[in-house]
Amino acid sequence: SHEWTPARLMKTLWNRDGDVYHGLEDSVELIRSVWEENCSSKKDGGFEGMIGFSQGARLIQLLCQLQHRGAMIHNGKNGQLFPGLKYVIIAGGYDSPLPPNLSSLMAGNCGDNDKIRSTLCDIPSLHVMGSKDEMIPPSRSREVLAYFTNPVVHEHSGGHCLPMKAADVSKMISFITENSVDGNNAGSDNGKAVSMELPRSQKVPLPDEAHEQDQIDEVEALNAIYPDQIHMRSNVQCNPDDEEGSNRYAHPITYDINLSPETEELWPPHELRLSIKYPPLYPDVSPIVSL
Repeated sequence: SHEWTPARLMKTLWNRDGDVYHGLEDSVELIRSVWEENCSSKKDGGFEGMIGFSQGARLIQLLCQLQHRGAMIHNGKNGQLFPGLKYVIIAGGYDSPLPPNLSSLMAGNCGDNDKIRSTLCDIPSLHVMGSKDEMIPPSRSREVLAYFTNPVVHEHSGGHCLPMKAADVSKMISFITENSVDGNNAGSDNGKAVSMELPRSQKVPLPDEAHEQDQIDEVEALNAIYPDQIHMRSNVQCNPDDEEGSNRYAHPITYDINLSPETEELWPPHELRLSIKYPPLYPDVSPIVSL
C-alpha cells in the first residue's frame, strides 16, 4: 500500500480506494472557485474551455457529467458548476465506474449516479488518444465517447502523452477555434495577423515598485535563458545610477518571442512570433498576448 503524505496528495486529483475517489470534492471545489473568480473578474467572460490529460481527462469527463445534470456547489450560477463552458479536450481519457461520492456534489434532486451515467453530455468534446498508448489504449479512450452527443476523435501516432507535433496541435487549435466564443473571428484573414488579447487592453497607470521589479526580474531571466528568441520592443537603457549596470525599462514592458520549428514534425509548423505586453498589475493579471 502507498503512504499518502501531504506532499503526494498535492500532486494528485484524488486518492482512489476501490471506486471511491477520496479528495474528489476538494479538487472539484478548487477548480470551480478558480473558474468562478476568473469569469467574474474578466470583462470578456474569462475561461471558456478545459483540457485534461489522463487522470485530468477522467476528471473533465466527471465535470461534464455533473455540469450537464445541473450540479451546483455552494453559489454556482444558473445551476451550473462552470457557467460559460463551451468545450473540453479529453486526452488519454478512460472510463470506469462512477465514484459513489460523485452524487454528493449534486444540487437538489439532480439525480444519482445511474442517472448521471445515462445522460449524454452536449458539451462539444475532442477526444485525443495515442495509437501506441500502452497505458490507456485507444479502445479504452473510445469508451468515453458514449457519454457525449457529438464527440470528435483525434488519434495521434504517439503513446500516453499530450501530442506536440504540428498536425496534432493544429487539430486542437482548430477545435478550440470552432467552439470558442470568438471562434468566428479567430484565425487569419487573407494572411493578415490576428490579435488574440487576454485581457483586453485598457488604459491603466504604471506599475508600482513591487510589480515593476517582478516584471523586470522575469524579462531579464527570459533574456538570459533564451537570448536568441527574445527581442525587446519597449525601450531598454543602462541605468547610470547603478554601479552594477542594471537596466532601466520603459513601461509597458513589451517584447517578441520568435518560435521556429526544430523539425518539420514539431509545432509550430512554421516561424511564429508572439508579442507580449505586461499590464501594470502583471504578474497578478494575465499578460496581453498578440500573435
